[in-house]
Amino acid sequence: MGLFWKTGNRRAADVDQVAEKLAFRLLKLQQGLADRINHPLRKVNLPVLVTVLVALGTAFGIYCFYLVLSAFF
Repeated sequence: MGLFWKTGNRRAADVDQVAEKLAFRLLKLQQGLADRINHPLRKVNLPVLVTVLVALGTAFGIYCFYLVLSAFF
């Protein structure tokens, strides 16, 4: 019944080629996004970045702790 799924007549080489193209495009997209994010962050001082990271981590931890406690009480 090939109503929703294609039949298995594709060769493994074709599937590997499609997977390779998809992986290359995703890797290129990931690298471009990382470059766009890292470029402005290079101008920020390290202590400021550490402070923001600690503040966000603490806020996320407190929220997770709140969710766990609210599930039981």
